Amino acid sequence: MAEGGVSWAAEGWLHVALGEVRVGDVKLALQAMDQARKRFGPPGDRRGLALCDEVKAIQLRRLGDLASSQRLFSDIDARGDRG
Repeated sequence: MAEGGVSWAAEGWLHVALGEVRVGDVKLALQAMDQARKRFGPPGDRRGLALCDEVKAIQLRRLGDLASSQRLFSDIDARGDRG
């Protein structure tokens, strides 16, 4: 996916981040999320950036910071421009 252009690379990194943050290595998940964010950001892909924020919210939940996780999930849900 990384060789398929910016949008494919962003999606690939996002999938790595989502998989790792749920059941794998959180550090690797955050690194992959950063790679995805770098690729979603310049074209202004609001959906992709919101999904990156979901990775962060899941990470907060895994760390036991339920209040911060819930606030971030609520913020993501309130966004009306995600596409």
